[in-house]
Amino acid sequence: MVDRQEKERKSIQERIAEEELKKKLKDLEKKLKDREDALPAHSVKPQQMLIIDELETDIEKKKNELAELKKKKSSS
Repeated sequence: MVDRQEKERKSIQERIAEEELKKKLKDLEKKLKDREDALPAHSVKPQQMLIIDELETDIEKKKNELAELKKKKSSS
């Protein structure tokens, strides 16, 4: 009985973690799109590109975390 409850608790925690990651990923993608849309046609400043690069890196990290979480969940 306790083992079953523990599994259910872990399952709930995994779903919550997955939803939080998806939300963060969506927020980062929106920020990236906003930044890209705000780029001027000419004279892009290095700071603007650095911010975009950082957002792209963060997005990749979140995607990898999500993939690992899904992989872990499917192997359970």
